[in-house]
Amino acid sequence: MSQDFENTLIVHFKTTDIDEKADADYKVSWKDIEKTIKGQFDKIKVVYSRGDKYEGDLAISSFKLCKE
Repeated sequence: MSQDFENTLIVHFKTTDIDEKADADYKVSWKDIEKTIKGQFDKIKVVYSRGDKYEGDLAISSFKLCKE
């Protein structure tokens, strides 16, 4: 089984709330975003790529399952 991505939207994000000392263990929780989206739209796929702990990219796409 494979997944084909369609109509991919790349969203770049960057936080402006930066405090190096307070954020020593800071990590973006993109799984929360994925759960929210999947709960409302079962044919949406979310993939995450982080540039660093303050910015990154989300790929949001409709997808279809290919079962052979």
